[in-house]
Amino acid sequence: MRDTASAGVVLLLTSLTVAAQDTAPAQQSYRQALALHDSGDYAGAIAIYKELLKGDPDNEELTYELTYSTLAKGDLAETIRLATEGARKPGRAQVRYLELLGNAYDAQHQPKEAVDAYQRGIKADPNYSPIYFNLGVTHARQSQLKDAREAFQQAIARDPFYGSPHFAIATVYQADGYRLPAMLAFGRFLMLERRTARTLAAATNLLELLRQGTSNPDAKKDLGDFSALEAVAAMAMAESQLNDAEPKSEFERAAGAFALVLSMLPDMPDSSRGFIGKTYVSYYGALVKAGHVASFAHLCLAPLNLPGTDGWTTSHRADIAALDQWMKSSALK
Repeated sequence: MRDTASAGVVLLLTSLTVAAQDTAPAQQSYRQALALHDSGDYAGAIAIYKELLKGDPDNEELTYELTYSTLAKGDLAETIRLATEGARKPGRAQVRYLELLGNAYDAQHQPKEAVDAYQRGIKADPNYSPIYFNLGVTHARQSQLKDAREAFQQAIARDPFYGSPHFAIATVYQADGYRLPAMLAFGRFLMLERRTARTLAAATNLLELLRQGTSNPDAKKDLGDFSALEAVAAMAMAESQLNDAEPKSEFERAAGAFALVLSMLPDMPDSSRGFIGKTYVSYYGALVKAGHVASFAHLCLAPLNLPGTDGWTTSHRADIAALDQWMKSSALK
């Protein structure tokens, strides 16, 4: 569940690149090392980075990538040494070294040290979303669900199009008994990552939440009272099959229930308050207003390939394209 930004994509140390060595072989070797890392050959990547550093020992991008590959290889003690050294230097890379340091400590089952590293990173760069995500993962592993939730919220607030914290907060909501918030977060994630290793898990959990039955009167309400909508989901799942001359497929019933819940969400009392209101209710309100809620609900459950999925996707290609276009335009705002 860890997310650590690769320097080749995110680090953006534009003033300290391998190109500064001004040699084509060095640049070619650097690209080869990145490719080896991406293919899982971390030892091969490390060997190249070390060789390149002999000729350019002060190159921060090379040093960061070496540290990143060392962590991926599982050499935690060496990662801690390299990341500690790298984090001593103020600058744009400092937060990412502290992120790697925290990840190494967490993998070494030292959560206190991991949290300390992440918090130092947050002080260095409060706007770097992934470090909040990784802080949340450490809290979740210690069953500190409230702390985990708050860290994931911070990650989402800084980058609402970052999929991992949506998946993570949905999982925490589900584990902590917040049924509707979990459904909303899983839905948001499923539109951000439609074809990743986590997509099927998110869709499976969403369907499980829809199937839970009537609302629990003792459910927690500190994040908002969503019991009425949870009851709507339960009744929609149970009744849709009974009231149609031609019974709907399982896919259509589940997607219809989810769409109904989402369409009613903006009208719920106090629906705009708190993190859920500002983050999820506002998003789904815009989705409903744009007229894409049915397509959204169906696409969220499409990864499960339930009976009826292929027929729906074939006959609604124009609707799917319109939803995609809406999401692209909303991402630019």
